[in-house]
Amino acid sequence: MGRINVLIVDDDVNFLYVLGLLLESKDLEVTSASRGAEAVDIVRKTTFDMVITDFSMPGMNGLELAAAVKELHPDLPVMMVTCEVTSDLIEMATDVGICRVLDKPVNVGRLLADIRHFSRRKGRHTPA
Repeated sequence: MGRINVLIVDDDVNFLYVLGLLLESKDLEVTSASRGAEAVDIVRKTTFDMVITDFSMPGMNGLELAAAVKELHPDLPVMMVTCEVTSDLIEMATDVGICRVLDKPVNVGRLLADIRHFSRRKGRHTPA
């Protein structure tokens, strides 16, 4: 079984860097993108087990990104990590197929448990 391959999408490059290092230290394979459109292009070309996105990003927000990812790979798990968690956001996230919404700052133990839980190792999500 290979390592879990995660795409992290956030316009905060410091968050991308720190979260990437944390996940890599837990033996996950990490790819980063700072814009939603960039992430969609990456998902078209690369196999992932999980996408983790911020909500508030310029150009394409996390909900729009999740919808685009789900159009390409309906079973690819998408999580959202944001400092803007509200019941309305959770409802909208659920409606577009996001499997979990977590608060920033991130509880790394919870995030890792969710990544492992939602990642589907049996059927990797291959590029479209």
